[in-house]
Amino acid sequence: NHNPFLPYDQNLLIEKLETTGHVLLFNKFSLVTPHVLLITDTFQLQDKTCTREDFEAVGAFYERYGDDFIMFYNCGPQSGASQPHRHFQFIPDDDCGVPFLGKHAPCSAKDLFDNYMTLLKGVKSNSFNLLFSPKWGLHLIERSSERCSLGLSINSMGFLGCLLVKRQEDVERLLEAGPHQVLTEIIVSTQK
Repeated sequence: NHNPFLPYDQNLLIEKLETTGHVLLFNKFSLVTPHVLLITDTFQLQDKTCTREDFEAVGAFYERYGDDFIMFYNCGPQSGASQPHRHFQFIPDDDCGVPFLGKHAPCSAKDLFDNYMTLLKGVKSNSFNLLFSPKWGLHLIERSSERCSLGLSINSMGFLGCLLVKRQEDVERLLEAGPHQVLTEIIVSTQK
């Protein structure tokens, strides 16, 4: 029940985006280097009510730090989200795969909000994964489940080809089942 963002660790602060009400932090539990979090400076739910200001802050990140990052957002209880406080995550776009499932809108960081609202039309689930790169645009993958039949929790990183596991036996089970099978079984069937 602890919210690590209120207050956030000052040692992780990169900068405050006063105009949009966001804070940029290093991720204390990074998956890669660098792994950056863009959080709302007040508590906002990690749900689909993202605002124009949220996406303006994402755009400001790209303006300042360049296009060589992938942004991801785990929305809702079935998305693999680890924290209910709204946060967007950025990782380097180094050899990540392009998402192949879900809805897609080719767009730039400047028109993210409008494309996000367009992709949301028809989404019935309160859980999805959102991925963006200036190189390939915006992807929204509507989720039916957080865990696959192997019992593994999968978040946005899974749709980039990064399926995170804790034990070697999980790696073997994942390889036996096949990554494509594992990913397609946790999304809403109309996106397969």
